[in-house]
Amino acid sequence: MTSLDAVSAERYDCIITPTRSGTYTVTIDIKHWVTGQVLGTARTRINVA
Repeated sequence: MTSLDAVSAERYDCIITPTRSGTYTVTIDIKHWVTGQVLGTARTRINVA
C-alpha cells in the first residue's frame, strides 16, 4: 500500500516493513473534508538501520 485516506477524528496505526536500510520520506496531505482540496502538506523522514 502506498497511500491511506483518513478523515477527521479517524486514527490508524501503520506498520511499515522496509526491505532494506535507508531513509524514507512520508508525505501527508491535509485535505478539506468536503471539497477534497489539499490545504497543506507535511513531510517527515523514517530512518531504518
